[in-house]
Amino acid sequence: HGPLFSTDDKHVEENEDSAESEKEWDVELYKKAIRTFDDHVREIYTYLEESGKLDNTIIVIYTDHGYRYVVNQRIPIIFHFPNNEYAGTIQNNTQIIDIPATLLDYVNVDQPEWMTGASLLQGEPPVMREIISTTAGSPKKIKPPFYQIKSLQFIVCQKWYSWNVQDNEFKTGEVKSHTAKCEPNLLPSDDEIRQRMIEYFKKYNYDTSSLE
Repeated sequence: HGPLFSTDDKHVEENEDSAESEKEWDVELYKKAIRTFDDHVREIYTYLEESGKLDNTIIVIYTDHGYRYVVNQRIPIIFHFPNNEYAGTIQNNTQIIDIPATLLDYVNVDQPEWMTGASLLQGEPPVMREIISTTAGSPKKIKPPFYQIKSLQFIVCQKWYSWNVQDNEFKTGEVKSHTAKCEPNLLPSDDEIRQRMIEYFKKYNYDTSSLE
């Protein structure tokens, strides 16, 4: 999870300085931690396959953020359904809240009205779908009116928009390696997204006077 990472011994070089490997956000140790995770997934998959339980099991692999808590770049969401059902790739933007909606759809349970995710079994999500997320700041900086929220972020197609409400700083950028880019003229303007962000905060009764 970070900022420190653990790995199985077989992924650590014999001559590696153990103290040095414990430094925060060590990128090489991070890579080894990913390979350790892959090994664990392989062990679970192999057990399910050899025990005959694979086709009676749903496997979901996902994470909530990337290296150094990045939330504006693509990260994996992988499903394996019994008998390889629904095999394929989704090109448009998805999000973690799509996971419960997808699982409910698979087992034929109606999605509750309050659940905002979309089932990925129904095909590609809308290309212009807004992906909304918040990131927390340092506990030492928690204060009204936004308390634990440091940044509010919208992603639309290949573009991300982030508003650091603690410092009142607005930034935009592009999602790397996006697989279904939109024409730039179709993307919302910065002013449009800023207004939507203010409306989002107002919806949840935050005081937005410092942003307007």
